[in-house]
Amino acid sequence: MKDLSQQRRFNQQLLISRNKYLFNDDKSQFAWLITNDAEFMESLVTTFGYTEDKKLLKWVMEKNYERAWEFVQNNIFIKNCSGNLEIREGILNYIWENTNNEERKYAMQLLYLSDRDNWKDFSDSEYTKILAYMANTFDPLTEKYEQVGLQSSAKWSILGGLHFSLPEKEWDKLIKEFKKNNYYNLPHLQEAIKIAETY
Repeated sequence: MKDLSQQRRFNQQLLISRNKYLFNDDKSQFAWLITNDAEFMESLVTTFGYTEDKKLLKWVMEKNYERAWEFVQNNIFIKNCSGNLEIREGILNYIWENTNNEERKYAMQLLYLSDRDNWKDFSDSEYTKILAYMANTFDPLTEKYEQVGLQSSAKWSILGGLHFSLPEKEWDKLIKEFKKNNYYNLPHLQEAIKIAETY
């Protein structure tokens, strides 16, 4: 009976804390929830794309740091309930703001995952948009930090690799698609193109 009553108290606390955190923006519940309801808290970011609480986002990103490849592939560019591409810009902003020469694991996954084969569930136009968002985040970081983009003895940006390997006609087609979509209103995409054209 004692266990049942403890479980009931815990369940009540869980319900109260979730409600306060989610519906009343009560950040005082954060510590209790990540200790006692970690899976739910992580799912707010990974399943529901909630990135407004920077403390929560930081906790989730740090928790998943060792499996950065899987995290980036599964949680930034997703299919929503309607089957359309959804981009979780809050996670990309986190990567942009928290990358440096020492902390670059998340950023490097954008480079490693930029190949078309990694995005088979998405249409060509969706993949082009994914590429634009990846390059907008990653490519300027290669200019800012000497270790970002470094592989073996070469340094790469996402669009730089494509500019280097694509036939000219294909490269021109890609840039035309970016222009047609007004560079998706991304602040660093045109800079990323300029960087690429030095490769």
